[in-house]
Amino acid sequence: MLKVLLTRPPLPAVSGVSAFYRAVEPHISLQAEVVPVDIGSLTSRSIHFLGDQMKYRETLAGSSVDLVHLNPSLTSRSIMRDGFFISAAKRAGLPVLVHIHGWEHHTADRIESGPLGAFFRRTLGRGDAFVVLADEFGERLRSWGVAGPVHHGTTAVDEGLLEGFDIEERQTRYSPSERLRVLFLARVEKEKGIYETVDACARLVDEGLPLRLTVAGEGSELPNVRTVAGEKLGDRVSFEGFILGERKARALRENDLYVLPTYHAEGMPASVLEAMALGLPVITRPMGGIKDFFLDGEHGFLMEEVDAGVVASRIRELASNEELWRRMSRTAHEYATRRFLGSRVADHLVGIYREITGGEA
Repeated sequence: MLKVLLTRPPLPAVSGVSAFYRAVEPHISLQAEVVPVDIGSLTSRSIHFLGDQMKYRETLAGSSVDLVHLNPSLTSRSIMRDGFFISAAKRAGLPVLVHIHGWEHHTADRIESGPLGAFFRRTLGRGDAFVVLADEFGERLRSWGVAGPVHHGTTAVDEGLLEGFDIEERQTRYSPSERLRVLFLARVEKEKGIYETVDACARLVDEGLPLRLTVAGEGSELPNVRTVAGEKLGDRVSFEGFILGERKARALRENDLYVLPTYHAEGMPASVLEAMALGLPVITRPMGGIKDFFLDGEHGFLMEEVDAGVVASRIRELASNEELWRRMSRTAHEYATRRFLGSRVADHLVGIYREITGGEA
Protein backbone atom coordinates (compact mmCIF):
# COMPACT_ATOMS: atom_id res chain seq x y z
CA MET A 1 0.00 0.00 0.00
CA LEU A 2 1.34 3.43 -0.95
CA LYS A 3 2.19 5.80 1.88
CA VAL A 4 1.33 9.46 1.24
CA LEU A 5 2.36 12.55 3.17
CA LEU A 6 -0.66 14.85 2.83
CA THR A 7 -0.60 18.54 3.76
CA ARG A 8 -4.00 20.03 4.56
CA PRO A 9 -5.75 22.29 7.07
CA PRO A 10 -7.03 20.65 10.27
CA LEU A 11 -10.19 18.77 9.29
CA PRO A 12 -12.46 20.61 11.75
CA ALA A 13 -11.37 23.96 10.28
CA VAL A 14 -13.84 26.11 8.36
CA SER A 15 -12.34 26.09 4.88
CA GLY A 16 -13.03 24.62 1.47
CA VAL A 17 -9.93 22.43 1.59
CA SER A 18 -10.89 21.07 5.03
CA ALA A 19 -14.37 20.24 3.72
CA PHE A 20 -12.81 18.55 0.70
CA TYR A 21 -10.68 16.24 2.85
CA ARG A 22 -13.49 15.52 5.28
CA ALA A 23 -15.31 14.12 2.25
CA VAL A 24 -12.36 12.45 0.50
CA GLU A 25 -9.67 11.39 2.96
CA PRO A 26 -11.59 8.44 4.49
CA HIS A 27 -11.88 6.95 1.00
CA ILE A 28 -8.21 7.59 0.15
CA SER A 29 -7.30 5.79 3.39
CA LEU A 30 -8.95 2.61 2.11
CA GLN A 31 -6.40 2.47 -0.71
CA ALA A 32 -3.30 4.26 0.61
CA GLU A 33 -1.79 5.01 4.00
CA VAL A 34 -2.19 8.72 4.69
CA VAL A 35 0.29 10.62 6.86
CA PRO A 36 -1.43 13.99 7.41
CA VAL A 37 0.35 17.22 8.23
CA ASP A 38 -2.07 19.82 9.56
CA ILE A 39 -1.18 23.24 8.13
CA GLY A 40 -2.34 26.41 9.85
CA SER A 41 -4.77 26.37 12.77
CA LEU A 42 -8.42 26.05 13.67
CA THR A 43 -8.71 29.67 14.75
CA SER A 44 -6.95 31.61 12.01
CA ARG A 45 -6.77 31.66 8.22
CA SER A 46 -3.29 33.20 8.26
CA ILE A 47 -0.25 31.19 7.24
CA HIS A 48 1.90 30.03 10.18
CA PHE A 49 5.09 29.88 8.16
CA LEU A 50 7.77 28.76 10.61
CA GLY A 51 5.55 26.39 12.58
CA ASP A 52 4.24 24.79 9.39
CA GLN A 53 7.75 24.33 8.00
CA MET A 54 9.00 22.68 11.20
CA LYS A 55 6.00 20.36 11.44
CA TYR A 56 6.28 19.39 7.77
CA ARG A 57 10.03 18.72 7.88
CA GLU A 58 9.77 16.68 11.09
CA THR A 59 7.04 14.51 9.55
CA LEU A 60 8.93 14.15 6.29
CA ALA A 61 12.08 13.07 8.12
CA GLY A 62 10.28 10.68 10.46
CA SER A 63 7.99 8.94 7.96
CA SER A 64 9.04 6.64 5.16
CA VAL A 65 6.57 7.86 2.54
CA ASP A 66 6.31 7.13 -1.17
CA LEU A 67 5.10 10.57 -2.27
CA VAL A 68 4.00 13.99 -1.06
CA HIS A 69 0.60 15.51 -1.82
CA LEU A 70 0.59 19.31 -1.40
CA ASN A 71 -2.59 21.41 -1.35
CA PRO A 72 -1.75 25.07 -1.98
CA SER A 73 -3.94 27.83 -3.26
CA LEU A 74 -2.54 30.15 -5.89
CA THR A 75 -1.74 32.99 -3.50
CA SER A 76 1.71 34.47 -2.95
CA ARG A 77 1.88 33.34 0.70
CA SER A 78 0.76 29.81 -0.12
CA ILE A 79 3.24 29.58 -3.00
CA MET A 80 6.09 30.61 -0.71
CA ARG A 81 5.11 28.14 2.00
CA ASP A 82 4.53 25.17 -0.31
CA GLY A 83 7.53 26.11 -2.43
CA PHE A 84 9.74 25.26 0.54
CA PHE A 85 7.70 22.09 1.11
CA ILE A 86 8.34 20.81 -2.40
CA SER A 87 12.04 21.71 -2.24
CA ALA A 88 12.42 19.52 0.86
CA ALA A 89 10.52 16.68 -0.81
CA LYS A 90 12.67 16.87 -3.91
CA ARG A 91 15.86 16.80 -1.83
CA ALA A 92 14.50 13.60 -0.30
CA GLY A 93 13.96 12.17 -3.81
CA LEU A 94 10.17 12.01 -3.48
CA PRO A 95 7.58 12.61 -6.22
CA VAL A 96 5.10 15.39 -5.48
CA LEU A 97 1.49 15.98 -6.47
CA VAL A 98 0.59 19.70 -6.44
CA HIS A 99 -3.15 20.05 -5.94
CA ILE A 100 -4.15 23.69 -6.49
CA HIS A 101 -7.47 24.61 -4.86
CA GLY A 102 -7.97 28.40 -4.76
CA TRP A 103 -6.85 30.57 -7.67
CA GLU A 104 -6.12 34.30 -7.42
CA HIS A 105 -5.93 35.82 -10.88
CA HIS A 106 -3.74 38.73 -9.77
CA THR A 107 -1.26 36.20 -8.33
CA ALA A 108 -1.28 34.34 -11.64
CA ASP A 109 -0.49 37.63 -13.38
CA ARG A 110 2.45 38.18 -11.00
CA ILE A 111 3.80 34.71 -11.84
CA GLU A 112 3.73 35.59 -15.52
CA SER A 113 5.48 38.94 -15.21
CA GLY A 114 7.54 39.12 -12.03
CA PRO A 115 10.04 37.43 -9.69
CA LEU A 116 7.28 35.29 -8.19
CA GLY A 117 7.30 33.39 -11.50
CA ALA A 118 10.94 32.44 -11.14
CA PHE A 119 10.30 31.15 -7.61
CA PHE A 120 7.24 29.19 -8.77
CA ARG A 121 9.16 27.52 -11.60
CA ARG A 122 12.05 26.55 -9.28
CA THR A 123 9.69 25.09 -6.67
CA LEU A 124 6.05 24.18 -7.25
CA GLY A 125 6.57 24.14 -11.01
CA ARG A 126 8.73 21.03 -10.51
CA GLY A 127 5.74 18.98 -9.38
CA ASP A 128 5.44 15.50 -10.89
CA ALA A 129 1.71 16.04 -11.48
CA PHE A 130 -0.85 18.76 -10.90
CA VAL A 131 -4.56 18.92 -10.15
CA VAL A 132 -6.53 22.08 -10.98
CA LEU A 133 -10.23 22.89 -10.79
CA ALA A 134 -10.68 24.54 -14.18
CA ASP A 135 -9.34 24.04 -17.68
CA GLU A 136 -8.25 27.68 -17.85
CA PHE A 137 -6.02 27.12 -14.79
CA GLY A 138 -4.32 24.19 -16.49
CA GLU A 139 -3.70 26.31 -19.56
CA ARG A 140 -2.02 28.96 -17.41
CA LEU A 141 0.25 26.32 -15.82
CA ARG A 142 1.33 25.12 -19.25
CA SER A 143 2.09 28.70 -20.31
CA TRP A 144 4.47 28.96 -17.32
CA GLY A 145 6.46 25.96 -18.50
CA VAL A 146 4.95 23.26 -16.25
CA ALA A 147 5.95 19.93 -17.79
CA GLY A 148 4.19 17.39 -15.55
CA PRO A 149 0.73 16.05 -16.35
CA VAL A 150 -2.11 18.41 -15.38
CA HIS A 151 -5.32 16.72 -14.25
CA HIS A 152 -8.74 18.35 -14.08
CA GLY A 153 -10.05 17.74 -10.57
CA THR A 154 -13.21 18.70 -8.76
CA THR A 155 -14.34 19.53 -5.28
CA ALA A 156 -16.21 16.71 -3.56
CA VAL A 157 -19.59 15.87 -2.05
CA ASP A 158 -19.54 14.32 1.41
CA GLU A 159 -21.52 11.13 1.04
CA GLY A 160 -22.96 11.63 4.51
CA LEU A 161 -25.16 14.36 3.03
CA LEU A 162 -26.93 11.69 0.96
CA GLU A 163 -27.70 9.26 3.79
CA GLY A 164 -31.40 8.43 3.54
CA PHE A 165 -31.88 10.66 0.50
CA ASP A 166 -34.38 9.47 -2.12
CA ILE A 167 -34.60 11.34 -5.42
CA GLU A 168 -38.09 9.96 -6.00
CA GLU A 169 -39.31 11.47 -2.73
CA ARG A 170 -37.62 14.74 -3.65
CA GLN A 171 -39.50 14.74 -6.95
CA THR A 172 -42.91 14.20 -5.38
CA ARG A 173 -42.49 16.95 -2.76
CA TYR A 174 -42.02 19.79 -5.25
CA SER A 175 -45.07 22.07 -5.06
CA PRO A 176 -44.28 25.63 -6.26
CA SER A 177 -47.95 26.65 -6.28
CA GLU A 178 -48.00 26.14 -2.50
CA ARG A 179 -44.44 27.14 -1.65
CA LEU A 180 -41.14 27.71 -3.43
CA ARG A 181 -38.08 27.40 -1.24
CA VAL A 182 -34.89 29.07 -2.50
CA LEU A 183 -31.49 28.44 -0.89
CA PHE A 184 -28.39 30.66 -0.90
CA LEU A 185 -25.55 28.68 0.74
CA ALA A 186 -22.20 30.47 0.57
CA ARG A 187 -20.13 33.15 2.25
CA VAL A 188 -22.33 36.21 2.52
CA GLU A 189 -20.24 38.55 0.39
CA LYS A 190 -21.28 40.97 -2.33
CA GLU A 191 -19.36 39.16 -5.08
CA LYS A 192 -21.18 35.90 -4.30
CA GLY A 193 -24.37 37.49 -5.64
CA ILE A 194 -26.28 37.73 -2.38
CA TYR A 195 -27.86 41.10 -3.18
CA GLU A 196 -28.98 39.93 -6.62
CA THR A 197 -30.52 36.88 -4.96
CA VAL A 198 -32.41 38.97 -2.40
CA ASP A 199 -33.62 41.42 -5.04
CA ALA A 200 -34.77 38.61 -7.35
CA CYS A 201 -36.75 36.94 -4.57
CA ALA A 202 -38.29 40.26 -3.54
CA ARG A 203 -39.51 40.86 -7.10
CA LEU A 204 -41.15 37.43 -7.20
CA VAL A 205 -42.80 37.87 -3.81
CA ASP A 206 -44.21 41.18 -5.06
CA GLU A 207 -45.66 39.24 -8.01
CA GLY A 208 -47.45 36.94 -5.57
CA LEU A 209 -45.18 33.89 -5.82
CA PRO A 210 -45.30 31.93 -2.52
CA LEU A 211 -41.53 32.07 -2.13
CA ARG A 212 -39.25 31.76 0.87
CA LEU A 213 -35.50 32.44 0.85
CA THR A 214 -33.04 30.73 3.19
CA VAL A 215 -29.58 32.31 3.55
CA ALA A 216 -26.95 29.97 5.03
CA GLY A 217 -23.46 31.28 5.64
CA GLU A 218 -21.45 33.99 7.33
CA GLY A 219 -19.47 36.88 5.91
CA SER A 220 -18.74 40.57 6.06
CA GLU A 221 -22.00 41.53 4.35
CA LEU A 222 -24.25 39.52 6.67
CA PRO A 223 -25.36 42.41 8.96
CA ASN A 224 -26.30 44.60 5.98
CA VAL A 225 -27.97 41.72 4.15
CA ARG A 226 -30.10 41.02 7.22
CA THR A 227 -31.31 44.61 7.12
CA VAL A 228 -31.90 44.77 3.37
CA ALA A 229 -33.57 41.36 3.17
CA GLY A 230 -35.73 42.13 6.19
CA GLU A 231 -36.99 45.31 4.52
CA LYS A 232 -37.66 43.61 1.18
CA LEU A 233 -38.82 40.14 2.23
CA GLY A 234 -39.98 40.42 5.83
CA ASP A 235 -40.78 36.98 7.20
CA ARG A 236 -40.12 35.41 3.79
CA VAL A 237 -36.39 35.18 4.58
CA SER A 238 -34.50 33.25 7.26
CA PHE A 239 -30.81 33.21 8.20
CA GLU A 240 -29.15 29.96 9.26
CA GLY A 241 -25.57 31.11 9.80
CA PHE A 242 -22.69 28.76 9.01
CA ILE A 243 -23.95 25.18 8.72
CA LEU A 244 -22.28 21.78 8.53
CA GLY A 245 -23.27 18.14 8.74
CA GLU A 246 -26.90 17.38 9.45
CA ARG A 247 -27.90 21.06 9.38
CA LYS A 248 -26.46 21.42 5.88
CA ALA A 249 -28.08 18.18 4.74
CA ARG A 250 -31.44 19.38 6.06
CA ALA A 251 -31.13 22.75 4.31
CA LEU A 252 -30.31 21.08 1.01
CA ARG A 253 -33.18 18.60 1.36
CA GLU A 254 -35.80 21.12 2.46
CA ASN A 255 -35.23 23.66 -0.31
CA ASP A 256 -36.20 23.48 -3.99
CA LEU A 257 -33.65 25.63 -5.83
CA TYR A 258 -30.07 26.67 -5.23
CA VAL A 259 -29.10 30.18 -6.33
CA LEU A 260 -25.48 31.41 -6.51
CA PRO A 261 -25.14 34.26 -9.06
CA THR A 262 -21.46 34.60 -8.18
CA TYR A 263 -18.92 36.87 -9.79
CA HIS A 264 -16.22 35.89 -7.31
CA ALA A 265 -12.99 34.31 -8.65
CA GLU A 266 -14.24 30.79 -7.96
CA GLY A 267 -12.38 27.51 -8.27
CA MET A 268 -15.27 25.06 -8.14
CA PRO A 269 -17.79 25.84 -5.37
CA ALA A 270 -18.56 22.67 -3.41
CA SER A 271 -22.03 24.03 -2.63
CA VAL A 272 -22.98 23.82 -6.32
CA LEU A 273 -22.03 20.13 -6.44
CA GLU A 274 -23.77 19.41 -3.13
CA ALA A 275 -26.97 21.07 -4.30
CA MET A 276 -26.90 19.08 -7.54
CA ALA A 277 -26.32 15.82 -5.68
CA LEU A 278 -29.37 16.52 -3.51
CA GLY A 279 -31.52 17.15 -6.58
CA LEU A 280 -31.69 20.95 -6.56
CA PRO A 281 -31.60 22.70 -9.92
CA VAL A 282 -28.90 25.36 -9.72
CA ILE A 283 -28.94 28.96 -10.95
CA THR A 284 -25.37 30.24 -11.15
CA ARG A 285 -22.73 31.82 -13.37
CA PRO A 286 -19.86 30.34 -15.48
CA MET A 287 -17.04 31.10 -13.06
CA GLY A 288 -13.89 28.97 -12.62
CA GLY A 289 -14.53 25.26 -12.98
CA ILE A 290 -18.33 25.64 -13.11
CA LYS A 291 -18.28 26.34 -16.83
CA ASP A 292 -16.25 23.19 -17.55
CA PHE A 293 -18.97 20.76 -16.49
CA PHE A 294 -22.27 22.57 -15.87
CA LEU A 295 -24.83 22.05 -18.61
CA ASP A 296 -27.07 25.08 -19.02
CA GLY A 297 -30.69 23.96 -19.31
CA GLU A 298 -29.87 20.50 -17.93
CA HIS A 299 -28.45 21.00 -14.42
CA GLY A 300 -30.17 24.35 -14.03
CA PHE A 301 -29.30 27.68 -15.58
CA LEU A 302 -26.01 29.48 -16.26
CA MET A 303 -26.25 33.26 -16.55
CA GLU A 304 -23.77 35.51 -18.30
CA GLU A 305 -25.29 38.56 -16.62
CA VAL A 306 -25.00 39.65 -12.99
CA ASP A 307 -28.58 40.88 -12.84
CA ALA A 308 -31.40 40.38 -10.33
CA GLY A 309 -33.95 40.51 -13.15
CA VAL A 310 -32.31 37.56 -14.88
CA VAL A 311 -32.15 35.60 -11.61
CA ALA A 312 -35.85 36.30 -11.09
CA SER A 313 -36.73 35.16 -14.60
CA ARG A 314 -34.89 31.85 -14.14
CA ILE A 315 -36.60 31.18 -10.80
CA ARG A 316 -39.94 32.12 -12.36
CA GLU A 317 -39.34 29.70 -15.23
CA LEU A 318 -38.75 26.79 -12.87
CA ALA A 319 -41.70 27.75 -10.67
CA SER A 320 -44.04 27.78 -13.66
CA ASN A 321 -42.82 24.55 -15.26
CA GLU A 322 -42.85 21.62 -12.84
CA GLU A 323 -41.80 19.14 -15.52
CA LEU A 324 -38.70 21.22 -16.27
CA TRP A 325 -37.84 21.38 -12.55
CA ARG A 326 -38.21 17.60 -12.19
CA ARG A 327 -36.05 16.91 -15.24
CA MET A 328 -33.31 19.25 -14.04
CA SER A 329 -33.51 17.87 -10.50
CA ARG A 330 -33.03 14.30 -11.65
CA THR A 331 -30.33 15.13 -14.22
CA ALA A 332 -28.33 17.16 -11.69
CA HIS A 333 -28.60 14.41 -9.07
CA GLU A 334 -27.53 11.63 -11.42
CA TYR A 335 -24.62 13.64 -12.85
CA ALA A 336 -23.29 14.74 -9.46
CA THR A 337 -23.48 11.30 -7.88
CA ARG A 338 -21.61 9.79 -10.84
CA ARG A 339 -18.83 12.37 -10.78
CA PHE A 340 -18.48 14.20 -7.48
CA LEU A 341 -18.94 11.86 -4.51
CA GLY A 342 -15.99 11.69 -2.13
CA SER A 343 -15.26 8.06 -3.02
CA ARG A 344 -15.06 8.84 -6.74
CA VAL A 345 -12.79 11.84 -6.20
CA ALA A 346 -10.58 9.67 -3.96
CA ASP A 347 -10.31 7.04 -6.71
CA HIS A 348 -9.12 9.74 -9.11
CA LEU A 349 -6.44 10.95 -6.69
CA VAL A 350 -5.20 7.44 -5.92
CA GLY A 351 -4.93 6.84 -9.65
CA ILE A 352 -2.63 9.86 -9.89
CA TYR A 353 -0.58 8.54 -6.95
CA ARG A 354 -0.04 5.30 -8.84
CA GLU A 355 0.85 7.18 -12.01
CA ILE A 356 3.59 9.30 -10.45
CA THR A 357 5.10 6.54 -8.31
CA GLY A 358 4.70 3.61 -10.67
CA GLY A 359 3.34 1.76 -7.62
CA GLU A 360 0.11 0.06 -6.77
CA ALA A 361 -2.09 1.24 -3.92
